[in-house]
Amino acid sequence: MPRSESFSLRLPQPLYDRLFDVIAATGNEVTRSGVIVKALETYLAILECNPGMLEGYDSGRDRSATQKDET
Repeated sequence: MPRSESFSLRLPQPLYDRLFDVIAATGNEVTRSGVIVKALETYLAILECNPGMLEGYDSGRDRSATQKDET
């Protein structure tokens, strides 16, 4: 199992409220960290398909997973 690093994140209150609404809708079966990690994984997967959706995106400077080697 991959090792997880702890993280801290400050959210605007409306987003924080939405986060806890989602957790409550699962019957508190998921954690705040779990939702945030899943949301980031989903967002990054979307960016891999359409990285230009980020304002100011420069594909020449991108060193992320979106620049996978084609071997």
